[in-house]
Amino acid sequence: MNKENLTHTTQIRKAVPDDAAAICSVISAALVLYCTNSGIEKTQLAAGTEDLESIRSLIQNSLFYVLEENGAVIGTIRLSFPQMSELSENPAPGVKEPICYISRFYVHPSHHGKGIGHKLLQFSEKKAAEKNCHALFLHTALKNKKLVGFYAKRGFSLFENCESAPYPRGLFWKL
Repeated sequence: MNKENLTHTTQIRKAVPDDAAAICSVISAALVLYCTNSGIEKTQLAAGTEDLESIRSLIQNSLFYVLEENGAVIGTIRLSFPQMSELSENPAPGVKEPICYISRFYVHPSHHGKGIGHKLLQFSEKKAAEKNCHALFLHTALKNKKLVGFYAKRGFSLFENCESAPYPRGLFWKL
């Protein structure tokens, strides 16, 4: 399937509790590749230890979105609007709050390279703009060069290394 056809068969919508099983399936499949490419264990990640109930809770208590293709969930993204002090002890130079934090950003590996991740990031940028956010932030494993490159290609840069993580992890930002 080419990217032109992709836009006619996909939609991004707010997740509902009934999506929890499909979301868990996408996250589980995506984490296998993420952990392999990052040199880390699944148990080192909060998302790696979540179950259906914790996903349902996230859906009910946050802005959690799914990207569907032909009715099947193939991508996820969660947006929150924390204080900068919740993400880092270091102030972000020239950035005023509110800010947007991206998490639970996963695309099923069978759909990599089809523009799904790019579409989810564009969606998050639009939602952040609607909330008057001044920057977007996200964490990722620094050893996952492919993913770090994906974010860099879309305007994200390393804000800081996260010393508290059990693996080399970075906080990335985009103004």
